[in-house]
Amino acid sequence: MSKTKRGFYTEANGRHVYKTYEEYKGVRWVCKGSSMESDALAKISWQKNKEKKIALINGQIDKKEGRIILRDSICEWYNLYKRKEAAKGRERSVTTIRTDEDTIKQIIGSIGDYRVNEIDSDCLQKDLIRLQEKGVSQSIINKRWNMYKMYFDYIYPDGGNPITKCKKPFAERKKREESDEPITKAAYDKTEIQLLENELRRPYDIHSHWKSGERGYSCGTLLIVILYEFLRIAEGIELRVKDVDFEKGVLHIRRQYQERSKSIIPPKYNSKRDVPIMKECADILKKACEGKNMEELLFQAGGIYNPDLLAHEGHILQGRVRMNLTSACERLGLEQHTVHDLRHDGISRLVNMGVKPQSVSRWAGHKSVAFTMDKYYRHSGVEDADDLALLI
Repeated sequence: MSKTKRGFYTEANGRHVYKTYEEYKGVRWVCKGSSMESDALAKISWQKNKEKKIALINGQIDKKEGRIILRDSICEWYNLYKRKEAAKGRERSVTTIRTDEDTIKQIIGSIGDYRVNEIDSDCLQKDLIRLQEKGVSQSIINKRWNMYKMYFDYIYPDGGNPITKCKKPFAERKKREESDEPITKAAYDKTEIQLLENELRRPYDIHSHWKSGERGYSCGTLLIVILYEFLRIAEGIELRVKDVDFEKGVLHIRRQYQERSKSIIPPKYNSKRDVPIMKECADILKKACEGKNMEELLFQAGGIYNPDLLAHEGHILQGRVRMNLTSACERLGLEQHTVHDLRHDGISRLVNMGVKPQSVSRWAGHKSVAFTMDKYYRHSGVEDADDLALLI
């Protein structure tokens, strides 16, 4: 370090100044200190300013060369570059920020005391393996991995991110414990299905208090169609007027709505098919088609809980459908079935009515009759008197 042109002088207002030209580790700057009282105090002020500048230069060099503690660096990076980062035209949500903060807190608890330049791929791989051995979910492992990638991409913009040399571990799926309890639920019997249908037909009244039980169901008719036509929930949500063929008496199942990506895609396993219109659904489908053009959705979110029709272009959200079914089962005291359970119930209903399994399998969009009977057919839990007579 060299010093030149040091000296005291007094400004017009009487302020005492001590000024030098300094150089430290290749950085040059003008260092000044001042006081209204004396040269001595100006020199003390100069010394403090000089020490601050040297500390700042050292810190910048340490940061550039990675000689900083991870716990400080990663928090500073996140607050500067990620917390307010805009993605797809909007800032990170409060939920995302909280998740990120939890992930960073876990990283600090694991390797927060390491200097950044000491962290290599071995260090990160061991940390990820420790995480896997704790039995955490794959989601937590993925979040840790992604946070490491974003942070070290910032630290090493020209390449050399240590996470790229690591192998992402995968969480072990917990095996279902053996139990004497049946794995599958019993299908609803005729009486339960009729009770559920009658309950779901209650019209939705937005002005009724939600706790009174008189509000009805905004997705009730959709659930009835899903039950009797044994549809997947995404198929039912995407039904359009053009899919209802009253002349042939069938529903054309050609698409489903993928809520996460907000896209319309072919049915699962590309199981495009025609399903007979059940008599229980005929009046619902006719009413749903009234006053609509061929491209309109049969069951629309409307102004009830998606007023702008923009986010999902009028599609009812699956969470709303599930809430409706949960409320109906609770009011009736029925065993709680999921929306997909209704597909099982509808298939089981036809098999119990004596419809050929081959036809049921084709209408359900399954690849084989065996799959339909093994995976989807469920007993209702009600013993058949004729079958019991055979055992006596």
